Amino acid sequence: MTTRKPMAAAALVAAIIGLAGCGSASQDTGSSVAPAPSTSSATAPSAKSSNATVMLMIKNYKYSGAESVSPGAKIMVMNEDSVNHTVTAENKSDFDVTVKAGESVTFTAPTKPGTYKYTCTFHPNMMGTLVVK
Repeated sequence: MTTRKPMAAAALVAAIIGLAGCGSASQDTGSSVAPAPSTSSATAPSAKSSNATVMLMIKNYKYSGAESVSPGAKIMVMNEDSVNHTVTAENKSDFDVTVKAGESVTFTAPTKPGTYKYTCTFHPNMMGTLVVK
């Protein structure tokens, strides 16, 4: 009988440790999820400020994001493709940047309000529009 008590005690200790581990993992998951919404909500309003950096993504040979910005806003272009791309305005003096594969660059939006069409000089079928207001 004495051999069963240590085994039962060991099983009980293992169960308690296992439950304690689950409890702390649950708490960690809850705390890591909570900051995400505040980061997202902080990012959205900043896109309208000329001091904020707005994101323009390139993925699968398509532009996304940064459709409307304030005059002089900083625009960070992230290229998630495996080839180089450009973000080139119809009037190249407005903006013209090359973004290497897997990298990012930042440029300043025009200070004059208006609609600026742009394309990738390497892939002319890639087109986008930036509205500065």
